[in-house]
Amino acid sequence: MKCHQTRSLEKNQQTARELLLMKFDNLMNGEMSVELQKKKNLKEKVKRSKMKGQKAKEKKEKSHETIVSL
Repeated sequence: MKCHQTRSLEKNQQTARELLLMKFDNLMNGEMSVELQKKKNLKEKVKRSKMKGQKAKEKKEKSHETIVSL
């Protein structure tokens, strides 16, 4: 595996080993690989934060409507 992200030989070798390990993990474990689990968790976190924001917005609009109707 080749890696030329930096000018340092040691850093490039370490990065290449990490990339190779990640690819091997993806190949062997598929959906249960570390990389895919992290991506899945990030998507769920984003989804939860969006839902939380929508609920807060709805609550604010509802309270605003009750104030205006008074």
